Amino acid sequence: YAWAKDAAGNVSSYKSASLTLSMPDLIVSAVSNWSTTITASRRSFSITDTNKNQGNAAAPVSATKYYLSTTTARTAQSVLLGGTRSVKAIASRKTSRGSVKVTVPAGTAKAVYYAIACADDNAIVNESSESNNCRASSRKITVKY
Repeated sequence: YAWAKDAAGNVSSYKSASLTLSMPDLIVSAVSNWSTTITASRRSFSITDTNKNQGNAAAPVSATKYYLSTTTARTAQSVLLGGTRSVKAIASRKTSRGSVKVTVPAGTAKAVYYAIACADDNAIVNESSESNNCRASSRKITVKY
């Protein structure tokens, strides 16, 4: 319901109407990388992802960032990788696929990790859902240094 209020504080009677919001919703629909071992002399690998706009409005330019995580979710303990993919505007129900070379920061703890891609990681795009932007790869990364 909506009401109007004038400068004198008078409130109109309410009006009922339907409202449809058109908003983008970016997700990572696919992410892949080769299983690899990270050493002091080999700290980078390539990762490929597909961003999908599953919303009902076009999404403007955004950026996908990548992480290492010991679980299939990005957490506060996830390690941000060097390397970002710039994603062009995506129309409703369309996708954008691309690859980027990422670098594991020196000092990353020895462990086995999932590679995670997060669409619109800087939260530039106002989306219908901000909680569905990340996806983990099924192939793992082993850090040995």
